[in-house]
Amino acid sequence: LGTMSEHSEVIEHFISVTGATEEVAKQFLESHNWELEQSVELYMAVAAIEDSDRHVPSNSRDAAAATYGDNVDEHWEEHYMLDEDESTVHDDSGASEHTRQTRDRTVDQLRQPEPSASIAPESMLFSSMMVSGRQAAMSEDDGMEAMFPPPKDLMFKGNFDALRKSAEGDRKYCLINIQRRDEFASYELNRDTWKDVRVKELVRSHFLFWQQPFDSLPGQSYLSIYPTYDLPTVDIINPISGALLERLPRHTPPDAMVERLTRFLDSHEWGTMGKALPTVAPLPFDPAEFHGLDGPAAADKRTRLSLEGEDADLDAAIASSLQDCMPPSGCVDDEVSRGARRQRSDVRSETSNIHAYTDSIRRTQEIEFQQSLEEDQMKERLLAAEEERIALQRALEMSEEEERQRIRRNKEAELASEPSSNEPGVVQLALRFPDGARRSRFFRGTDTVQTVMDFMHIHGADPCQHTIALSFPRRVLSDPSQTLAAIGIEQQTVLVVEPK
Repeated sequence: LGTMSEHSEVIEHFISVTGATEEVAKQFLESHNWELEQSVELYMAVAAIEDSDRHVPSNSRDAAAATYGDNVDEHWEEHYMLDEDESTVHDDSGASEHTRQTRDRTVDQLRQPEPSASIAPESMLFSSMMVSGRQAAMSEDDGMEAMFPPPKDLMFKGNFDALRKSAEGDRKYCLINIQRRDEFASYELNRDTWKDVRVKELVRSHFLFWQQPFDSLPGQSYLSIYPTYDLPTVDIINPISGALLERLPRHTPPDAMVERLTRFLDSHEWGTMGKALPTVAPLPFDPAEFHGLDGPAAADKRTRLSLEGEDADLDAAIASSLQDCMPPSGCVDDEVSRGARRQRSDVRSETSNIHAYTDSIRRTQEIEFQQSLEEDQMKERLLAAEEERIALQRALEMSEEEERQRIRRNKEAELASEPSSNEPGVVQLALRFPDGARRSRFFRGTDTVQTVMDFMHIHGADPCQHTIALSFPRRVLSDPSQTLAAIGIEQQTVLVVEPK
């Protein structure tokens, strides 16, 4: 009989198809050994009987007695009991023998004014099921839609114009699915294709998905622009030009859908026109048969058919009038007439092609203009960004130069005053800079190398980037805390400023 989880799944299927309550679904399924199809069939049959038969509960008899008094039996028979001669005849040719027998027993029980203890348990069960499940009944289409709902997590919310505008802004194509509720292929798309993980990933990455029933106002509006008689259909639309780029009629399985969408993306580049499909749908019938383009014989055939069932004299008069209007035999060349019609059709086709070509050129020019405008705007943005970068660089350089000048002024203010040449222990140092400039100053023997470095920095050589060295013998003065006397500088000396 199955596990509890299997029973729960069968109950959910029963509810989604019939719309009944969980209690009613469980009762029907248990009475038919959990056979889903047989239980649904019987439920539909009982619900149809309850809708068509004039059955009322037994307590309605009390209400009738309050109204009619002693004549309650007469009025009860007249207003509440079923008339065997006028009862509705139900077509049960498609039902099983067990279903028909059970339904007949249920109908007999429903016709009783008051249920008694002798009623069969199965009939009582079906009666209670019918009454409790009536208000939860759903149509077959609603049940199918509940079982296989649209992919709302993929669907775009809005009209077709909003879809095109959003798709153009997101640089995506429009993926349109027009469905027909009486075609099971529509539900197969919802059940299999749109639930596939690969299909969802492709759609989310490169498309905006829009699904509509064909009989809705948006669906009819769409089909007036992109007509087709083969539903359901899946179309790919260029949001910029509105061109129909691809059409996948009927049901496309997930693997085939992934292949078709991938192949489409590989063969199309965003922003280009692409090869558009014709938007004239083929008629689902032969135009020659429908319009009678086979010459006078077809017109005469239609005339005779239309005259059937009319008055004989009127038939004869109309037939004679038509005969007088017909050209003599041999005067009409069917081939010539059909050739003329084909020529007119070719002219119309060429005119249509010219209009389509002109529209294509116009759209191409619009796209090229838009691309040129975008390129100019991009150049302006790049130029503005470069100018902003240069201005920022200049401001940074000026800020750094101001900082260097500030440091130099501070060091110049902190530098000890220059001693007199007659003061004991005074030496004269000459600094030769990398640019050839020379700077001389008197220093005390007790002054340190750092004092000399500050003097060098004041005149433009940063100690972080330059060093001071004795020319002969060459020796770099790397310890800023050493005094000049300790180094051995006791007379006029030339120091070389070198980059590090």
